[in-house]
Amino acid sequence: MAEQTQNFNLTKDADTDYYNIDTANANLDKIDKALGNTAKFEKTGGTGTAITLTGIELSDGSSKTFIASAANNGAATTINSKPLYKPGTTTSPKLIAGKAYTVWYDASGDCFFLKASAEGTASVGNVLAGKTFSNDDDTGIVGTMPNRGAKTFTPTDTTQTGDAGYYSGITVNPRPALSGNAAESEILAGKTFYNSNYTKRTGTMPNRGAVSQSLPINGSYTIPAGYHNGSGKVTQSIPTKAAQTYTPSTSNQTIAAGQYLNGAQTIKGDANLIPTNILSGKSIFGVAGNVVAGRRFASGTVQSSSTTSSEKLMDLEGQRSVSAYTITVSGLSFTPKIIYALSLTGPPGSTSHPFTIYMNNSLSDALYPEIIIMARFYAANITSQVVFAHMGNRGPTYVRDGSFLLPVNIDDKLFYWWAWE
Repeated sequence: MAEQTQNFNLTKDADTDYYNIDTANANLDKIDKALGNTAKFEKTGGTGTAITLTGIELSDGSSKTFIASAANNGAATTINSKPLYKPGTTTSPKLIAGKAYTVWYDASGDCFFLKASAEGTASVGNVLAGKTFSNDDDTGIVGTMPNRGAKTFTPTDTTQTGDAGYYSGITVNPRPALSGNAAESEILAGKTFYNSNYTKRTGTMPNRGAVSQSLPINGSYTIPAGYHNGSGKVTQSIPTKAAQTYTPSTSNQTIAAGQYLNGAQTIKGDANLIPTNILSGKSIFGVAGNVVAGRRFASGTVQSSSTTSSEKLMDLEGQRSVSAYTITVSGLSFTPKIIYALSLTGPPGSTSHPFTIYMNNSLSDALYPEIIIMARFYAANITSQVVFAHMGNRGPTYVRDGSFLLPVNIDDKLFYWWAWE
């Protein structure tokens, strides 16, 4: 029985076989095909991802070197409808147009694997600019990583970023020393800070927010230590009282405490609040009276006129009239009913004493309600008695409104007078 060669599956003749031209030609075709795969590189047909090749054996381990007619950009790719992978993976290789690649067939996976000419995962950005390298995808690749040389960083309070690329050395200067004199009690509670070293500290100052307080009159409030946001208020609410006048009465009147007086408070006074208007033994608002109960009385002195009145007095019978001098008194607190006026000095060379008596009989049925007696008396008797009627307010005499004007029969003399209510 005929046997096959291990590598190219050539048919070997047995001792008993006759020469067979067909078998010989088939062996020659296999040899030619195998030599053709190694002697020249075939350019691929099809597309960059659906490659077609001729003269390729689908036997385990069979290899083929070809030139890619188009790039596949790393996309899934087939050769004669069989998947093409990187060695030992299920990842499609990256094919570049115009470059030669060797593949071999794996019967167990029914796929082609790219023969590894170089391995690696570096990309152009991982290799210094101007330097070449190879990876899974290609050989002789030129790197693009910038060469930044040496770089020095000094820490600040902002982020510093170095440009991408290669650094021959990086120096980071020491961080600047911190400075500050704040203590924990001067920083809000829960807030952290650093002062003279790089140890984080936490504040303890209470956050009082907006503290509000209402004070009573003359009250006080101790402001607590801590942070205040400026919206708190200390207020005082006091009732106000406008201007008012108080008239004394028989009961006490008070101005309540605990209020602000925004107007004058006036306690009325009275000019009549004097002792002579208050009964003796009584007092009004601390003023003690000196008035004795009964009719009022007043006395004093007055100078008689130096000339007679222009009006004459008629006697009661209308028989005769006389001219008279007068005395005048005012400012009495009552209108007298009886008046007695006496001069202790008579005419020169005389021992007589002129006097005048006024009597008001208005409360009786007397014929003459008001009588004036003007006369002189001596040591033993009364002489020159003249009685005159006083007719209302007819001059020259009157008694009214706390004052009086009476006739006297001597001029320019001092008269003592007494008046009774």
